[in-house]
Amino acid sequence: MHLINQAVLQNLRAALSDNDLNALLLQARDHAIADSGQLKKWLKAANWREAGLLAHRLAGTVSNFGCEALAGALLQIDADLRADPPRIPDRVALDRLADLARETAIVLEEATRR
Repeated sequence: MHLINQAVLQNLRAALSDNDLNALLLQARDHAIADSGQLKKWLKAANWREAGLLAHRLAGTVSNFGCEALAGALLQIDADLRADPPRIPDRVALDRLADLARETAIVLEEATRR
């Protein structure tokens, strides 16, 4: 799975001005970093409800920009937390999420330079 689905990005480029798209891409970049950090905090605090809501919301945000890998990881965390009983992401999953968030943020920022 690619970090960003280029077809989605091309559709956004066709629909929006460069300035508007770049502003949105930078906002998505900021959310990818900040919200994934907050998600980790909610999980460490064992606040499964807030963690699940944030994972779901962030997945929706980044999927709007074609960020498939990060959205997929977030949706998996959301599904795991909704399970009965909840399946709590392990350290490997959280490290993977942090890596994906950083890599996605880099790609989103690079997309503003095209």
